Amino acid sequence: MYQDYPKRIKALRRSQEISQAKMAEELDISERTYRDIEHGILSPRVDLLSKIAQQLGTTASDLLR
Repeated sequence: MYQDYPKRIKALRRSQEISQAKMAEELDISERTYRDIEHGILSPRVDLLSKIAQQLGTTASDLLR
């Protein structure tokens, strides 16, 4: 269930044609950290997950569904 959120993040980002570098910049994190979140290597804190969701026009709850 919750393991799928990295795939959702990646799919939403790609559908909006946003690069990983741009997302990282907007979130004020390194590109490496953002890439690791998308690959499920790192789990973002709740506040960062909310920022990611906001950048993608959704909610953290929807990412975790």
